[in-house]
Amino acid sequence: MLLVLLAWLGTATAGCAAVVEQREVRGESLKGLVEAGTTLQIETARGCIEPKRGDLVTWRPAKRDTPVVKVVRAVPGDTLALLEEEGIFYIHVNDERLTTSTGEPYALKPNRARMLQLYEGELRADTFLLLGNIAGGTYDSTRLGLIHKSDIEGRVISGVDARP
Repeated sequence: MLLVLLAWLGTATAGCAAVVEQREVRGESLKGLVEAGTTLQIETARGCIEPKRGDLVTWRPAKRDTPVVKVVRAVPGDTLALLEEEGIFYIHVNDERLTTSTGEPYALKPNRARMLQLYEGELRADTFLLLGNIAGGTYDSTRLGLIHKSDIEGRVISGVDARP
């Protein structure tokens, strides 16, 4: 499984005071959007970031020492649906099929789609759909479900623009 891991080069954030840190991308889950070795500037303020659709954000999954970076693909109030075609599930947000930065639709096998099926419908307050740039899913919401705002550590402020 490929991940985008970030090497900590800055300082930790206390409370909601934002700190800008430089982190180096390690991994392939955003290949085609952010390449391994890219240095990103991250505004960190755990739980205080107000992610917008298309933002690149960092969060630290349980049992991970290093945060990962993913793209915010749905925000509170958006509608999430998985539509099945010939045994493959396609992710739809607000009735539009999601695609990677290269235009490939997110296409999930049934075992990968099960987690997101639990969240179909309107996203609740403070929950976000975070995805990598690999159509079959990565270590992201396709595996872990929706991510709560309190788990989002930072937002990429320079180094790449993920907005469509």
